[in-house]
Amino acid sequence: MKVAVQIIVLLAISTALRVQSHAQDKRALIVMTSTGANPASGAVVGYDVREVIQPYYVLLQAGWTVDFASPQGGEAPKYVPSIDMEDKRVRFYVEDDTILQQQLKHSIRSKDVDPAKYDAVIFAGGSGALWDFRTDQALGRIAAAIFGKRGILATI
Repeated sequence: MKVAVQIIVLLAISTALRVQSHAQDKRALIVMTSTGANPASGAVVGYDVREVIQPYYVLLQAGWTVDFASPQGGEAPKYVPSIDMEDKRVRFYVEDDTILQQQLKHSIRSKDVDPAKYDAVIFAGGSGALWDFRTDQALGRIAAAIFGKRGILATI
């Protein structure tokens, strides 16, 4: 079921990108959690790697520039069980894509993001997002600004 939902989301993003891709210099922001442990239980959490990698490569293929952000900035914690080596995009990221690996180590702190620079924002899933997305006021500001200028606002 989760794979079907991801496919539907990626198709929706692809459709929206084709509609808006007539202009040059389109830029998207993919937001990841900064939470690596459930504050209540201590269980390991983080962002779902597939939910960052899949839209990243769709956007890149459509000619967009992609940046990454997280509430605390820097390297966001990956939810290791989400590293699905059967997924060709994830495998490529893990084994070969040193540029993306470096980008993900240096996400922009959410309060330092200028939403005017972006045409789309995608909030990647993972259980860590349950803890910091809902309390980070900067993420609300980013989403409102991009949506307010008729940009793409997506969640996975």
